[in-house]
Amino acid sequence: MAIREVSFDYVDKQLRKKKFGFLGTITREGKPHSAGVMYAVSSPREKLGLYVITGADTLKVKNIQANPAVSFAIPFPHYILRMAPDFCIQFQGAAQILSFNDPGGQEAIKSRRIMSRMLQRIPLDSTEEVLIHIVPDKKIHGFGLGMSFFKLLKNIEAGRFFTLVPDELLNKND
Repeated sequence: MAIREVSFDYVDKQLRKKKFGFLGTITREGKPHSAGVMYAVSSPREKLGLYVITGADTLKVKNIQANPAVSFAIPFPHYILRMAPDFCIQFQGAAQILSFNDPGGQEAIKSRRIMSRMLQRIPLDSTEEVLIHIVPDKKIHGFGLGMSFFKLLKNIEAGRFFTLVPDELLNKND
């Protein structure tokens, strides 16, 4: 069965609605490591990227410094139909560690109420906190979004989807 394609605009809108996801990195020993993180999305007028505030000495930072390949998954739980599987968006990409005062990251984080409150407590010149900038690959995958749960029950395979990030929003090194 073919995987359905959904518009990037729809997926982008869903990414911006949420603030929590799971960041997957690889340890120096080659083992997977996952961490639940709050994130902010770059401004719609910028290249697509997610930003995470974290401590400079965390395992995820050390992992990214050694290997920038990451995965990211965002759950969309069902609050009424609790027995239903969560819908999700997931992608692979690359991450880099930025200084806490990075302008693009600061702008993205200020757009999120809870995260912007964190900014007020951390000095801009902090070296104890950093930003992780996550750039998705061209293809983003997911499950369930854009379908009713009852339609999904009739054909669970139809829940799989993908979207392609428009070239002008990709963070390619030209």
